[in-house]
Amino acid sequence: MLQSVRHALRRRIQIEKSEDFTLEIDQEKISIPDNFKISFREILPQIHEHVYLGLTDKILTEEALVKIFGDFIIRCGQSAYPFSEQHREFLRELTDSTIAKLNEAAKGGSSNLTHSAVHIQHIKSTGFAEDILKALEQEMRNSGETTGTV
Repeated sequence: MLQSVRHALRRRIQIEKSEDFTLEIDQEKISIPDNFKISFREILPQIHEHVYLGLTDKILTEEALVKIFGDFIIRCGQSAYPFSEQHREFLRELTDSTIAKLNEAAKGGSSNLTHSAVHIQHIKSTGFAEDILKALEQEMRNSGETTGTV
């Protein structure tokens, strides 16, 4: 097996060294729809509080938010903005599911932070929403996901 990997790597190096080889960089820009950003900023405090209070390991809060909103964008695509009641319900279901999965994965560990009204209020006074949006764009770019519809 090691021989076949070594052979494949040498072949790839030869291909890339050849003058005919051109590296093509994917220039497609992944962006979050502007109308999503408006609805996102309105609902983020509620979802953040629900996630923060529901997670056993509070350090996973931001990761959970990126996963929740990423799944939402992928599944709902451009059709969900502004959020209808159906979309809000779907977002709550994604939130509960994500919390359950992360808590299950963290079983046996201890909570890294305690409940804090100061932490929950923190998202209103900082660039927290923008940070989550940037992380969301990065996650979508890295995963290569496209948007759909619910």
